[in-house]
Amino acid sequence: MDNSTHSFGKQQGKVTLYDLCDEDKEKIGHLIVLAANQKEEKEKLQKMLQDYTQQYERELSKLKQLNQSKSHEAKELDQRLKASVDMLSRVEVCASHHFVSITCVSLR
Repeated sequence: MDNSTHSFGKQQGKVTLYDLCDEDKEKIGHLIVLAANQKEEKEKLQKMLQDYTQQYERELSKLKQLNQSKSHEAKELDQRLKASVDMLSRVEVCASHHFVSITCVSLR
């Protein structure tokens, strides 16, 4: 770039990279590299978060299904227990009546 263009930028109140000293250009270059690295790191972290979220949702879904299965199983077992208790109560009543009958016959 020639001096006339360089001077024109200063006259218009605009500063370009060419107007900066080497040290400032180096600092800006470092900041650009740092920003690019941070952007890349952010993208990696977002991908990791997305992967963990998907894994969490899959595990949560499995646990919900397992919970439903265990709940259904518990209800079935509860119904079987109630049926068994009811049957035992009937057997007990029948046995006590039968015992009374046998005792009455024996006493004669």
